[in-house]
Amino acid sequence: MTAQTWNNRIFTNIYNAVSEVCTNVINKPSATISDFPTVKVHQIGGIDENTDLENNDCGAIVSYEVSIYTHGSNEILENQEIQSLVYDVFKKMGFQLIQLLDSDSDGNEYYRVISRYRRYIGAGNDIELITNDD
Repeated sequence: MTAQTWNNRIFTNIYNAVSEVCTNVINKPSATISDFPTVKVHQIGGIDENTDLENNDCGAIVSYEVSIYTHGSNEILENQEIQSLVYDVFKKMGFQLIQLLDSDSDGNEYYRVISRYRRYIGAGNDIELITNDD
C-alpha cells in the first residue's frame, strides 16, 4: 500500500502551499462545493507497479486529481494563481502534470480547472514535508 502511505503527506503539502490564498482545501471526493475558492484533492490511482518474489509491494504509480473552484469577478486569475501553487508543490514532490483542463461548470456560477498529476513512489522513497517557509 505504498500509494496510501503517502496520501496524508501529499495532502498536507498541498494545503501548506495554498493556505495563504485558499483556506478551503478538502480531500473528500463527494464533497459539495459551497465556499470559494476551494481546492479539492483526490487520489485517483495507486497501482502496484513492482512486487518482490513474495508478492510484497515495492512501489506504486500514484495519481492525483485536483479541482480548483473559484467564483466572482476575478475567478480566472484567482484560479490561475492557486493552480500555479499546486503545480509548484507537486513538482517539488516529484510528480508530473499529466492533464490540465477547464471544466464545464454544469450551469453553476463558478469556474473550475482540473489538473492530474502522477509519479512512481518506491517503497523506500520519502516525500518530505513542505512548509510555507520552503
